[in-house]
Amino acid sequence: MNTERIIRLLIRTLGKRGVRRAIQDRVTGNKTDTPEQRRKAQQVNHNMMRASRAFRTIRRMMKMR
Repeated sequence: MNTERIIRLLIRTLGKRGVRRAIQDRVTGNKTDTPEQRRKAQQVNHNMMRASRAFRTIRRMMKMR
């Protein structure tokens, strides 16, 4: 199995199962957390945003081929 196919399957599977949303909801669910917990939630959100951006970039690159 080549890398492009693996990445495409991974993106599709994560999108269908709502993995990204589930992680984000679990981490950021309680808005009355301590400042440290809020900081951690912001960091997770930032990392998830970066991962989403990377997946979109990879998807765009695969379409250009």
